[in-house]
Amino acid sequence: MPLLPVRSGWDPWSGDDPFYPDDLPPEWRLAYFANVCWAVAVPAARWRAAGVAGARDWAHDTPSRFRFYLEAEPGLPSALAAPVAAALGERFGGLIGPPLSGADQVCGLEPRPIQEPRAGQSAGLSTTRGLAWTVPAAVIDDPRAARNWIERRVSASPAGLILALLGPCSGAAVERWQMLVELMGY
Repeated sequence: MPLLPVRSGWDPWSGDDPFYPDDLPPEWRLAYFANVCWAVAVPAARWRAAGVAGARDWAHDTPSRFRFYLEAEPGLPSALAAPVAAALGERFGGLIGPPLSGADQVCGLEPRPIQEPRAGQSAGLSTTRGLAWTVPAAVIDDPRAARNWIERRVSASPAGLILALLGPCSGAAVERWQMLVELMGY
C-alpha cells in the first residue's frame, strides 16, 4: 500500500530557509520542490486561481513522477477541478475531498477521500482511490511518533493510497518523512 507524505503548497513556510537556495528565483521553486519531494497538496484557492493555464505550466515544470493532489473546497462542486486535473495530465494524483462523515476516527482525526473529479453529464466524484489523513503538528518532527502514526494509518486504512497531509511544514520535514516511509517499506 503506497503512502505519500505531502505538504500544502510549495511556497516557503517557516523553517524553509535551508530548503530553498538563497539565489533561487521564486518562479523556480516548484521545479526545485518537485525534484526533492514526491507530491504536493494544492489548496483550492491556489489551483482555482491558477486555472488550466497555470496547471499546464505546473505539469511542464515538474518531473513525470511528481503528483499534484488538489484540495476540494467545501461547498463547491468537485467538477470545477476536472479541467485543472486534465491540464495536469499524468501528474494529477487526485482530489482530496472533505472529511468522510460517519467514518471511523483514529486519534480524533477523520480521513478525507482521494477521488477523481468528473465533468460533464456525469459530474461528480468517482470511487475513493485512497484516504488522506492530517498529521498532527506534534508528530511531524518526532521520528518515533511519525513511525507509530504511519503504522496506525496503514492498519486503519483499506487498500489504496494513503496521503500523510503534513500541512505547512518545512521541505526538510517532507524529506525526513519520505525517508521514513522508504525505510518502513511503504
